[in-house]
Amino acid sequence: MNKSILHDLRQKIEENRARRKEEALRQIELEYLEDIRSYERMQAIYEASGNGQNSASGNGNSHANARPASKMGPVAAVREAVKFLPDQFEVGDIERVIIEHAIFPTPLTRTAISSALNKLVGRKEIEVLRKHQGKYPGAYGVPKKSAQQTLPGVQ
Repeated sequence: MNKSILHDLRQKIEENRARRKEEALRQIELEYLEDIRSYERMQAIYEASGNGQNSASGNGNSHANARPASKMGPVAAVREAVKFLPDQFEVGDIERVIIEHAIFPTPLTRTAISSALNKLVGRKEIEVLRKHQGKYPGAYGVPKKSAQQTLPGVQ
């Protein structure tokens, strides 16, 4: 009887090991796929910057003429991110777009984004729709009269 219990325990241990190994392999595969996606985003930025081989061809990318991410400052990055957002947006929305679309080489802090937004407000490229107070974020938007002039592609 002890031998059968030991045999069952050994079998369960082996099954557990195999299951953990499969889970680890799945996790490695997911990380690998994320690395590939990240590489493809960086490759697209490189090609859009004019350094890639496909930059001269008209690939239909509406943002292909954007400044290269390596030469883009925080204000230009925020201005570019606004093109992807609806009429009303917050600092968190800008942060998300900059990361998702790999607009800037490194993620910008919310402080840097807020500073850039304030500069754009001063230049009247965007307007404050709701001033931030305490834990409530401010809301920004593109002025209706200059939406077509300042930020083409935003409707």
